[in-house]
Amino acid sequence: MTSPKNLDYGEETLLLAVGHEMQALTPSFFGDGPQNWLVNPRLPDGIILDSDNGVISGTPESESLLTSYTIIGKNVIGSSVFILEIEILSQPPESINYSSNEIFCKVSRACGISNPFTSGGIIETWNVIPELPQGLEIGSSGEIFGVVQQLGDSNHTITGSNSGGSAYTDIRIITIHEEPENLFYSSHIFQWVLGDTIVEFPNVEGGEIINWTIEPHLPEGLFFNINDGSITGSPSELHALREHYVTASNSGGSITINFLLSVLDISQINILYEPYNLDLTVNEIIQNL
Repeated sequence: MTSPKNLDYGEETLLLAVGHEMQALTPSFFGDGPQNWLVNPRLPDGIILDSDNGVISGTPESESLLTSYTIIGKNVIGSSVFILEIEILSQPPESINYSSNEIFCKVSRACGISNPFTSGGIIETWNVIPELPQGLEIGSSGEIFGVVQQLGDSNHTITGSNSGGSAYTDIRIITIHEEPENLFYSSHIFQWVLGDTIVEFPNVEGGEIINWTIEPHLPEGLFFNINDGSITGSPSELHALREHYVTASNSGGSITINFLLSVLDISQINILYEPYNLDLTVNEIIQNL
């Protein structure tokens, strides 16, 4: 019998992950086979050295820093030694799933989505590419929260990682205006007179108004401002009592109200006759006044 020589496992360093079975390592050597196999220090939990044939195999059960293990194969004549380094990383994440892949936000309002369901290893860090819209952030459990200050429609890749690897998912974030509400003018009925000076501004709550419209058109001399919904000017034509509809809208929705409008002629005032004091006699002819 001869002593085993040049013991080798084909790999000097192993990088393994918790919960993932390693590819078995079979030793090679010159000389007669070892009758006993030893390792120092003890291999990580879940990894074993077969005492009969020296094969290293198994599924690691916990993380471990990079450590050197001395493997000895010996028979009655002698022994051979091999140094194997093993590092065991966390079980990598396998999947990330939010309740929805779309998040709808409104400008200046809190929005977000709760933490996702994940499988595999525990996620230690989160990364978003490209960055979330200004005002939003991702929490330690993958939840997204905050207040967006501007309109937008963007796609993002969310990646969850640990020392063993990473998993990712895609989400879309759409930010619109808060819908307009509570629109009204100073009255529901307007009766203006030819030549009046009109300045009428609307009151509206909710998000910024992007578009104003009115139907039907206002009488000649009156102007509807499509930027702020105001009515200004001086009516120059008669206008029978009629219903007009004003609509304020933005990306979040719209609101429509109606009011009645008429333009009347100028009222007669100071009607006088000249002369206004007559001294008459019976049967006297009166001159046209």
